Amino acid sequence: MNLSNIRKLDLKNHLYYVFFLLVMIIPILNNKFVVGTLVNFILVTSYFKFGLKKSIVLSIFPSIFAVYFNILPIVMISVIPFIILSNFILLYSLNILKNLNFKSKIFISLFLKIIFLYAVGIFYMNFDNKLFFSLVSMHQLITALFSGILAWIFLRN
Repeated sequence: MNLSNIRKLDLKNHLYYVFFLLVMIIPILNNKFVVGTLVNFILVTSYFKFGLKKSIVLSIFPSIFAVYFNILPIVMISVIPFIILSNFILLYSLNILKNLNFKSKIFISLFLKIIFLYAVGIFYMNFDNKLFFSLVSMHQLITALFSGILAWIFLRN
């Protein structure tokens, strides 16, 4: 292995550690639009940069740290497994849709994540429940679109 390849590998590892720190810190921002956009951006970007396994590891931590830092309302703790599972769906969809073009792969995967959260909201929660609306509200779609655009811009180079 030549020196150039070692430097690239080292920078790639540093980026992964930066992403790891960010997914722990981002929930502290306590703004669901910013947090959702940045977490989805990091997950999509990490999938393309580091692969499925390392991205799965990153996908678990934002919700856990949001609980740890008391950012999520106590009533939201019951949906954390579904949020983590929706992140898995996002990443596995990216993996399964390998043959699609870059933009389609990103946006279809983000859409599947939203559909899953919506289905959870319908089947798991009461429609009159504030929790349902916070889980499946329009912000999911907005953060998915923004994060997809950011990932596409970041990764196209």
